[in-house]
Amino acid sequence: MVLSDDEGTATLTVADLASATNACGIDNLEASQLLFTCEDIGEVEVIITPTDNNGNVSTAPVIVTVTFNQPELACIGEINLTLNEDCQALVIPRMLLVGNVACLDVFNWDIVVQDSDPSNGPIVDGCGSFTYSISPSSNGAGAARPPPGWWSDATGSHFH
Repeated sequence: MVLSDDEGTATLTVADLASATNACGIDNLEASQLLFTCEDIGEVEVIITPTDNNGNVSTAPVIVTVTFNQPELACIGEINLTLNEDCQALVIPRMLLVGNVACLDVFNWDIVVQDSDPSNGPIVDGCGSFTYSISPSSNGAGAARPPPGWWSDATGSHFH
């Protein structure tokens, strides 16, 4: 299944995953998961549970492969930040990229701000104009994830 571009979700029905027959007749057929999001990219085991008319229950696993459309992203040329009391701000991927960003947050990114201390990656140190670079994380560690104690709003447009 491919997640939608706009929402990063997809929904299946039980009938999309399984059918069941039984000499006693099937009363109910359920699945453990029918809604899939960006966090589910990869293989997801869904448990199918049929119940026959006599109340007998069984289960069977079904593997759902969740994929997504490769995003078409572009960098934003300039952003404005509100610095915290330490004259710093955290830059996150949603602040720097536009396009199909529905699944952006589940991937790790390396961000480096070329300011007085580029070694701290996505943290802007002090006032001024600085260049930045963003790329898929080379080590999978998610260098662009906020360090402990940082908080950003849901839109990623300002830091408080």
